[in-house]
Formats: sequence, C-alpha cells, structure tokens
Amino acid sequence: MKLKNLQFIYDSDSYSRLEDFVINSVRDKYERTQFFNKGYEDNLIIRFHKWKYFGNQASHVWLWLKSLNSAIEIWFKGNNRTEIICINPIIGIFLGMINKLNRNRRRIIVCGFLFEPKSNQVYYKLRKLFVNFSFGHVDKIVVYSSSEILYYSEEFPYLKNKFTFILFGKDFLQYNTREMLKKNPLKGYIGSGGASNRDYDFLFRLINSFPSLKFKIATRPYIIGNKYIPINVEIDYAVTPTHFGRFIQESKFFILPLSNSKVSSGHMVLLECMANGIPVLVSNVPGIKDYLEDEIVIKLDTENITNTEYVVNKMNLDVENSEFRYKLEFQCKNVYQDKYTTKKFVERILLHL
Repeated sequence: MKLKNLQFIYDSDSYSRLEDFVINSVRDKYERTQFFNKGYEDNLIIRFHKWKYFGNQASHVWLWLKSLNSAIEIWFKGNNRTEIICINPIIGIFLGMINKLNRNRRRIIVCGFLFEPKSNQVYYKLRKLFVNFSFGHVDKIVVYSSSEILYYSEEFPYLKNKFTFILFGKDFLQYNTREMLKKNPLKGYIGSGGASNRDYDFLFRLINSFPSLKFKIATRPYIIGNKYIPINVEIDYAVTPTHFGRFIQESKFFILPLSNSKVSSGHMVLLECMANGIPVLVSNVPGIKDYLEDEIVIKLDTENITNTEYVVNKMNLDVENSEFRYKLEFQCKNVYQDKYTTKKFVERILLHL
C-alpha cells in the first residue's frame, strides 16, 4: 500500500527548526513531507500598520491576496495522496475553498481559526458565508481556546463537529536586558500591548490612578484612535511582532487588558511574557482562561477597579524585590518550557493526524 504525502504549512521561522522532528514523527504514515514557511508580516503590511486611517483595511486586503496566491501555489505542489496541516488560517480558508471545488478532495487540518464579531453586519454575514463554504470540506478546524468550541458551534452549526481545541505554543526570541534595568531601574516601564480584543479604555482608567508611574503601550494607530491618553503613557506604534519580545523584556511587568470575549485573544503575548520571565497581569476572561497558570499569572477582575488598583500597586512594589522577581522568572520559564514551546504545540497537533 502506497503511503500518503504531507504538506506542513507554518507561519513563523520557529517551525523550520522542527522539520526533521516532524519527518521522523510521521515517517510510518507519510512517504514525503513538504514544508512551507508562510508568515503574515512583510514590509508592506508593516507600513500599513503604521497608518492611522485605512491601515487595517489595506493590510487585510494585501494579506488576503497574498494568502490566496500561496494557497494556489501549495495546492498545485501536492497531489491526490496529499494531506495538509496548515498553521496559517488565512491560507487555510483558501485551501478549504479549493478543496471544496476539487473533485478529488484532500484531508486538511487548519489551525488558528479566529472569527471576531464586526460592526458592519453586511461584511460580517458575507464572511460567515465564506467560512461555511470554504470549511465545508476541511476535516478539522483547530482553535486555541476551549471557550471557542461552543461559541463557534453556535455561530457555524454546519461546521460544529469540526472544531477542536489544542493548547497553543510558540518559540520566542528571548532577550537579556534585566542587568540594564538593575543598573538603571528608571528605564523600566509598565508595559502593555497588542491589538486584537484589547480593552484600552479600562487600562487608561486604571492608569489614571497611578500618575507617578511610567506606562508604555505597543499597538497600532487604529486601535487607539481618538481615545484620551493619560499624560504618563507613551504609545509606540513602531514595535513590530519581531521586536515585541524586547519591548516586553524591558518592562518591569506587563498588563494585558482584554475584552470580555469567548474568542481567543492575548495568548500569544501572555506566552511571550512567560518565555521571557516577565510578570504578567491578565484580564480574567473566557478567551484566555486555558493559559492562566496558577501562581505565575495574576488574574485581574476588570469589574472591580479598586481590587485591580491594589493588585497593580502590589506588583509594582514586589518587582523591586530581587528574590521575588527571580523566583517568579524561574517559575514562568519552567512552565513555558514544559508546555508552551513550538515543539510541544507541534506534538499536540500531530496526535490529530
């Protein structure tokens, strides 16, 4: 009996170091494995993200066009014996569309599906139609939060048996700037950042209670828009995903303010904080609960501003204690290495083949 072939599509360089591991893990099932490194960011998208107006729309259009081109390229490099793991959901949705239109359909697992509510109802409904059409012949749709299973099953009843939860993991660049901060602690700031499902209105209300502390936020212009920015906050629109780790490492600790949503959000930033041993305070919302490790991640009750102020003030004092800081850093890195590296994530995915 002839073995099948596998196409493994990933979205960051950290997977390239695991290609031999994947080949050896699936050797008994697949005769040949092809790898495709298809990331999201390029110079044009980075430029679009800096635009205050229409930057989000422009980056989306370019990313979708680029992803369609990649899906067509990958499809024609396979054959009827090919199965696909796609850790790039935008390319994955186009592969699903091609699979739907093809007579000889292939087995496809798409990882990282995310479907957020939109204010424009016409656009929202069109996207739902496209998802139902494209994923109709995808075997599994992997999500990164257990709360998404029920949510998406209700949004897409036609696809409800396809949704699967897998705990995410990713390797991050790790920096060593702690010695610099020890010599000059005034350079340290309380960090925050990210774009998807962030509640910066809550964060700004919280910051107003700490006028003497320095805060720095790395995000995109359209996320902040015309919000009132407290005087002790610096907004950095120039930080790219590649350099986000250094931004995290240079912070005394990190606050991750999330909207109350069942949709997965914030897990990437949370894991990058853990990988770098940085204390992190996170909104206790359904979309990230799977990653809120006891003792090393501080949960914030965003409904109780007084309690949140107490937690922030306590953390600001605690991080000045070197014994506390190094103990927490050690715990964060240990848990991260044990559960959340790219290799651990890939191992979990391969169990579903």
